[in-house]
Amino acid sequence: MTALSILKDFVLESLDETKKRFDHYKKIYLGLLIVNILIRLPSSHLGYASSNILYHSSVGLILQVFLSVLMANLIITKVALDKNIPKTNLFNSSLRFIKGQVLYYSAAAIGFVLLVIPAILAMFFFCLTPILEILEDHKRLGSLKRSYYLVKKDIALVLIFSMIILFLYIVLELIFSRLRSTGFGMIIYFISASITTFISIIVTLSYVRLINYLKDLRVVGMMNEKDMLSTSLNSNLP
Repeated sequence: MTALSILKDFVLESLDETKKRFDHYKKIYLGLLIVNILIRLPSSHLGYASSNILYHSSVGLILQVFLSVLMANLIITKVALDKNIPKTNLFNSSLRFIKGQVLYYSAAAIGFVLLVIPAILAMFFFCLTPILEILEDHKRLGSLKRSYYLVKKDIALVLIFSMIILFLYIVLELIFSRLRSTGFGMIIYFISASITTFISIIVTLSYVRLINYLKDLRVVGMMNEKDMLSTSLNSNLP
């Protein structure tokens, strides 16, 4: 199968999942929609002046935390339904997801301090870090290393997926920024938030599928999950 056909399957399966599990995901979608609307609204609509940088930053940070909690809830809900097990603790999962985001953006920031190319490479190879923090138990920088290992298994697939997502968000932002100037600002904010929220859910569910696919993928010269576990256990034997 080609990379595009694999990604197509991921997206179609995620779309089908959102339909079948609508009752489980609808509250998460509503929460994400509200947060995305608030993020997009100009500061004047939220009751404070945009010149108040501290207030503006605080509100943005709070909304980002809510966004992270909702995305973490989506992931643990999917995992619980897939495996028919109780949901893991939302508070702990949210903290792990936020930790993964901090690690990811910190790595990118360090890359930008060095040069643009290292930053791009960091954002690419560590793109799975936040979700891996929830799906697996990692200490310290373990999720960064894990993301790097999985992405290396199929660089072309992850690159194409990342480029499609980036292109899609850029095109949507250009379209909606143009539409907002037509005088239907509030309506456009709601429509753009609705579409972006739906896409973010599909993208997140597809990322989980991508990670599971990369885990099972066998690559010549690289050990798969079972081989690594076996090697680790044998190394501890007397």
